[in-house]
Amino acid sequence: MTQKNIKPSCDNIINVIDDPFVIIDTNYHIIAVNNAYQCAFHHKDVEGKFCYEVSHGYQSPCSENGELCPIETVLTTGKTADVLHIHKHSEKEEHVQIRATPILDDAGNIQYIGETIINIEKNNSEPQLLIGRTPAILQLISLLHRVSPTNATVLIEGESGSGKECVANYIE
Repeated sequence: MTQKNIKPSCDNIINVIDDPFVIIDTNYHIIAVNNAYQCAFHHKDVEGKFCYEVSHGYQSPCSENGELCPIETVLTTGKTADVLHIHKHSEKEEHVQIRATPILDDAGNIQYIGETIINIEKNNSEPQLLIGRTPAILQLISLLHRVSPTNATVLIEGESGSGKECVANYIE
């Protein structure tokens, strides 16, 4: 007897991802989380809750609270977005890199957003180089976080006192 191939479920698929991963609908509701997410952030029963409520403790989307929202970026551009965020878990702030990727329906429309979340370890022995929560500084830090491990040449421009040396130290 031949067994018909059965497609894996959403949970089966997201649980092969090693990093914390969450699926969010276009209205910011958490649809599914993988085991790595539950282990890393100790969140249970988050499905159906708003992502900004779980990750930040906010009552409205990140962008309304001074942060760059990866969901809004994906919905606006239709492309993958990488951002640096400060999440609050167990009353402790954690710096995380988020890669938000559109998940399309059969017609090519964004139905969900998949977010991979990578915790960024802070080395407390080094001074904090860049501080801020505005969308501009978070976007800058996110970009620097992506370029710093590469061998790319970076031109830093700005007026005297604008923080060019801090940016150069971050890239090093």
